Amino acid sequence: MSKCDLQILFERPERTYKFGEPVSGMVKISAREDFQCRKLTLIREWKTGGRGNHASGGEEGIIFAEEQEFHADETREYPFRFVGLAGPVSYQGHYLNVNWQLRARADIPLAVDVKQEEKFFLVAAEASEKILLGSEGPLKNLPETSGELEERMTMAKTLAIPFFVIGLIMISVSGWYPLALVIGLAVASFGGWHIFLMIRNKLAQEKAGEIEVLIQPEELRAGNSVECKVSLPSSHAAKLQKITATLKGEEKVISGIGNHKTTHAHTIYEQAVEQADSNAVPGDNKMQFIFSWQIPAKAPSTFRAPDNALLWLVRVQLDIRDWPDWVQEFGIIVLP
Repeated sequence: MSKCDLQILFERPERTYKFGEPVSGMVKISAREDFQCRKLTLIREWKTGGRGNHASGGEEGIIFAEEQEFHADETREYPFRFVGLAGPVSYQGHYLNVNWQLRARADIPLAVDVKQEEKFFLVAAEASEKILLGSEGPLKNLPETSGELEERMTMAKTLAIPFFVIGLIMISVSGWYPLALVIGLAVASFGGWHIFLMIRNKLAQEKAGEIEVLIQPEELRAGNSVECKVSLPSSHAAKLQKITATLKGEEKVISGIGNHKTTHAHTIYEQAVEQADSNAVPGDNKMQFIFSWQIPAKAPSTFRAPDNALLWLVRVQLDIRDWPDWVQEFGIIVLP
């Protein structure tokens, strides 16, 4: 049995706070028997939950007591007040959760420490300082791409040439033995496919010309509109079959370490728009395609921490007649 009980009591029973509002309340410690407390602390922090490896941040602490004696049946109360926060907001998703919590701890020598955790909720409001979107700090180091395309490109750069060369070697030494030949062809094909992924966009530009994509704005809030302009030379119009632009929101988390890493992705929003060359806006020897979307009113904001992310992006795909497609993803930031 523990030597004491710890309680964290919030000033607000609903435990919900907006940006800038202080989080306050009281920590109550009730002694079951006499004991010495080396240190009594309270930590405020956010932590990720869900399928991914856990990450945390935003830590701030209070030390209530050091080297204090407590006696049986004694109860002491310690008020606390943490300054207002500017993110990240609380979030409950499919693979990703972002939880704010208070964590009290009584450090007792030669005994099991007594701990207590209680969650609270942080919701968006006008912030007086830069909004935080995770552990990377304000609006920096956010990836431009996410999901399937990013993973395929990373794999292509890592595996393409080695697998292609190894496959050719296996074919050359197979002696036309069927099993060895099939394995060699499979390995070479795998490498060849990833080489193709690496050079696909360059091949596409040989037919479509110089492709320009402009996303405006790159930072916005739920309910706002985002616009994507795609431009390419008018002289290449006949080679273009269609353009598809997709607005996508995605949770992406990684579980495990080393060779046992697994990526879990869940799409929270996706809206694709197609246009043919007849939709192009002509001008200055270029044809321009304009796409626009409205971010859903209840869209969760961008979040990023090690192995945990909620990302928004625009994916542009040019379908070129009888030729490889051009595909690129562009990250946008949705603020709380």
